[in-house]
Amino acid sequence: MKKLIAALLAAMVALCGMALADYRPATASPTPAPFGRVHGVVSDATDPSVKLAGVQVSSQGQSATTDAQGNYTLQLMPGSHTLTFEKDGYIRTTADVRITQGGDAQRDCSMSRELSSNEFRVVLTWGSAPSDLDSHLRGASARGREYHVSYKDIKPADANNEAQLDVDDTTSYGPETTTFTVTNNSTYVYYVHDFTNRQNSRATGLQNSSAKVEVYSGNEQIAVYTVPSGTGRYWEVFRIENTSVRTINRIVDSEPSR
Repeated sequence: MKKLIAALLAAMVALCGMALADYRPATASPTPAPFGRVHGVVSDATDPSVKLAGVQVSSQGQSATTDAQGNYTLQLMPGSHTLTFEKDGYIRTTADVRITQGGDAQRDCSMSRELSSNEFRVVLTWGSAPSDLDSHLRGASARGREYHVSYKDIKPADANNEAQLDVDDTTSYGPETTTFTVTNNSTYVYYVHDFTNRQNSRATGLQNSSAKVEVYSGNEQIAVYTVPSGTGRYWEVFRIENTSVRTINRIVDSEPSR
């Protein structure tokens, strides 16, 4: 009997050992990272082929420096953030971004060199569609000659070297950059034309374009406009009257005049 009991116990031990050897604990799903990522390229607003190295990009205590090709990457907690871009000789620039957990957002930046107190620079950017938005500026030179800056005439003779279209983009995103000098007692109007949908008087391309206009003067960014809702082919953004900027920010279907 003792031999039988011993044999049964040995068999039970062997079976338990086999069960333990075959046991594998369940693998837990990896916990998503508590942050997201924003990355982009920083370039010169008047020549996008020039990528800016050494730009300090920061938001809420996190910072990065662009490499030789103008690239940067930041890891941020989910939520809405304002990115700040700084580099000697350039105007401090900001851009908003929305970060999701584990997400990947892109925010490129076009930075303007510092200007004189009576110089203005306007930078237009937008999304993938419409493919072609055009910057327009109507103004008058110091000698009183009216001019119209656009892709049709990037540096009008009547502007007397006081206004020009630095960059024209026809394949989405931008930037389109306009630089001009203002004089007292003159009026200027800046607007954007939806060239892609130029034949459609009820076009909604502008309101869906994610277009943004940044305005610089002297050594600061003085205004940022995002495209409003509305149907039409023209976005009248702002006017300058006696050197003061007046916000318009409306979509219309007739071309604005000075």
